[in-house]
Amino acid sequence: MMRTDIRDQALRRVDAYDGSIKVLGALIAELDAMWSAEAWSPDDAKDIRRAWGVMEEIYAAALNHGAVDLTVDDQQAIKKALAEIRQIIQKVTDSAYRQ
Repeated sequence: MMRTDIRDQALRRVDAYDGSIKVLGALIAELDAMWSAEAWSPDDAKDIRRAWGVMEEIYAAALNHGAVDLTVDDQQAIKKALAEIRQIIQKVTDSAYRQ
C-alpha cells in the first residue's frame, strides 16, 4: 500500500469514528496496524502513538470496568486525541504534496 493510501485510510477511519465504545476497539486496532507502516516519520509516528495511546488507555479502562458507554470526559479526551491525530496526518499529507 502506498504511503498516501495509508494516510488517506487513517484519515477516513478517524473521521468515521462515531463515539461508541464498540467502534473504539476496532478503530484502535486498525490504526495500530497503520502506525507501523513506513508512511510516517519517526517523530510523526511518536506523536501519533502518544495520542493513540490515550484512546487505548481509555478503552482498556472502560473494558476493565465493564462499561457499555464512554463517560463524557472520556469522549472529550478521545475527541481531542483524534483531532491531534488528524492534524498530524494532515500535516504529513500536506508536506508530501509540496515535495
